[in-house]
Amino acid sequence: MSALPATATAADSLTLRLPPRFDYTSIHQLRRACRGMGRDTRLCMDMRDVRCIDSSGLGLLLSLRRICGRLDRPVQLRHCSAHVRQMLTMARVCQHFELI
Repeated sequence: MSALPATATAADSLTLRLPPRFDYTSIHQLRRACRGMGRDTRLCMDMRDVRCIDSSGLGLLLSLRRICGRLDRPVQLRHCSAHVRQMLTMARVCQHFELI
């Protein structure tokens, strides 16, 4: 299983490009990619390729949000398609993220 590509890294941010199908199979990749994140790192998810998110993908996003929230760090979701935004809205999780 390969790791998620980090499209940009800086001292204070980590941007991860999510796969087209963000589901249970992506969980281990995302956790592995986030494992080395520093306490002051801002997490950004590049969702330009995402076409489908299932409940485990939503749960993982919320789990990451909870972890980052404890550290007072926002989680950004970038480049969401209209379909993905609609899924996030219907699941009532939009308010927990910065949608850019």
